[in-house]
Amino acid sequence: MDRRERELRDGQRGTSIVLMAAGLAVGAASLGCGASDEAPTTTVHDGASPPASDALPADAEDEGTDGAPDASPPPQRGGVCSVDGWCWDLPSPQGNDLYAVWGSDRAHLFAVGQLGTPLRFDGSAWTHASSGTREAFRSVWGASPEDVWAIGDQSGIVHFDGMEWSVQPLPDTTMQRVDGGRLPVLGSLAGTTRTNVWAVGEGGTIVHFDGTHWSNPESGTSATLRSVFTSQEDDAWAVGDAGAVVHFDGTTWAPDTKAGLVVNLLGVHGTAKNDVWAVGAQGTVGHFDGTKWTKVVVDAATTLRTVVADSSDSVWTAGDNGSVWHLAASSTASDGGDAAADVADAGADASVRKWTKVPSGSKATLFGGFRLKRDDICFVGARGEILRWNAGIWERMARGGTANRLAISAAAVDDVWIVGDETLHLGKDGWTQAPAGTDRALYGLSYASAHGGWAVGTAGTILRMERADAGSWSAAEGPSTRWLHAIWTSGNSAGWIVGGAGTALALLNGIVWQPISTGGITVDLLDVWGSAVDDVWAVGQGGTILHWRTSSWALVSNGADGGMTNELRGVWGSGPKDVWAVGAGGTILHYDGMAWSTSASGEAYSLNDVWGSSATSVFAVGTGGTILHFDGSSWKRHESGTDSALNTVQGIDGHIWAAGENSTILHYTAP
Repeated sequence: MDRRERELRDGQRGTSIVLMAAGLAVGAASLGCGASDEAPTTTVHDGASPPASDALPADAEDEGTDGAPDASPPPQRGGVCSVDGWCWDLPSPQGNDLYAVWGSDRAHLFAVGQLGTPLRFDGSAWTHASSGTREAFRSVWGASPEDVWAIGDQSGIVHFDGMEWSVQPLPDTTMQRVDGGRLPVLGSLAGTTRTNVWAVGEGGTIVHFDGTHWSNPESGTSATLRSVFTSQEDDAWAVGDAGAVVHFDGTTWAPDTKAGLVVNLLGVHGTAKNDVWAVGAQGTVGHFDGTKWTKVVVDAATTLRTVVADSSDSVWTAGDNGSVWHLAASSTASDGGDAAADVADAGADASVRKWTKVPSGSKATLFGGFRLKRDDICFVGARGEILRWNAGIWERMARGGTANRLAISAAAVDDVWIVGDETLHLGKDGWTQAPAGTDRALYGLSYASAHGGWAVGTAGTILRMERADAGSWSAAEGPSTRWLHAIWTSGNSAGWIVGGAGTALALLNGIVWQPISTGGITVDLLDVWGSAVDDVWAVGQGGTILHWRTSSWALVSNGADGGMTNELRGVWGSGPKDVWAVGAGGTILHYDGMAWSTSASGEAYSLNDVWGSSATSVFAVGTGGTILHFDGSSWKRHESGTDSALNTVQGIDGHIWAAGENSTILHYTAP
């Protein structure tokens, strides 16, 4: 969903996201599963209030959903960085989906996911190393912290040797090709030692690493295999689409035609040859006891995506909407579960062995899980979510978000505001949530100094802050009920607001906003900028460009061949003879003091905002995590480290922030 689509939805989403007053930062020492060295506790989670350490910031959809405590301190500013230097402020340590996690001990953890993300935890902090690809990693496993494998959407297997990641060749001369000739994508791997590693994927593909090279044995199925588990060298299982189950007996792989699990299977794990678990769509759980498979439906409305066999008498599974289920040896197991949700295991007496739903406190889809030690389980998921179940207590180590950030304004490096679905302030103690003064979404913001600022939003909302140290906004009287999309001010005494159906408002005497005719323009105006109060530009739908000169608005040609009609979403200039406008279809227009002309267009992305510190340093941001930089002669792409849409960009004193969907805030320090 791009910026305009969001602006057309019901703006009364509210700002119910709860952020702790201490700020939004993850204490680095608590970010990893099993990071602490305390003795195991027997404390049982009972849905009571969180312990003394503050919870991480919760999105509206997450807040109080299950009553589970967040036993982790607030996150610190600054997270992993892209190769071009854009670093995650929020979520922390990063906001990309995580699909799998593996670790050798509490000081050596690896999590992988979207955009080739490989994260490493050293016992005190998460770090990010370049993998050389933007393709997603779906699985990770290692024989040691210096011998780790990752696979995913790229056509290769990536290896970490303790220092760096490198691509390893697959046995492409023997592998069956898919989709007209490409190598199959691999989706899961597992092993027992460095000489016994299995990986599975599309078209029933199975490959094996013997410590020296990869081979490609026949699987006996053409179904895509989604997960693999091996307990020892002569025993391995793989599961996949349409209930596919294949088994390795030490010599060959063969389908298990009697498994009878039918649905798409996404996870498999176990403790031994006679204790194997598979999970998948429609809440399906299958168990192999060494002789036969049994099946139970835990929750038909939920897709289960990962399973972790903690021991022969303790199994965990997780999936959509933060759902976590536990199968314990006794129905009285102290897992804080909901007794009303108990489901008997098909292979045991119901009074002894039951699946119990355990509130996780999260609504994020959980894709991967890993057992670090007995009763110490990690789960990772959407938007960078990291959960840890440790001896009866949930710890939410990293939390993603779903808030949309729509406008930034900075008065100083430690005095920055962001508005959208929620209002945030960056001060000396990091990012914190501030009272918004309204329950409506805010689209535009102008905050130039500690003397205060203005914000605008849905249904004609206009807010004013008199003083920054007051930390709050109050409603100001406005003359319009149209959606107000953007604001530009010259200090606090003069400025312009633009919005729906050609709306333009002028600030008089620093107090009163007055409607000004735009000469019959009826399209939505989406951004406004001026070099002075009598030299102002507004842009909007249909390639519209308006220019205010002293006393009236005039429609100006956008200069594009054939009359470009792409929506223009952002405008900014370094001066009256150097103005940029950006918009849909990658459109970039430039005004040189005489006329507008096309600088670039026709890209797959759309650009939502433009801002610069000078004529030779201009940034544009947009969909798919797009960040472009103009150095005075040409536009070049920056790797942002996200594919979430970026809606706004601004900076001060060499520090630049870009923000957008999924609570994303990125920070860049200009060289």
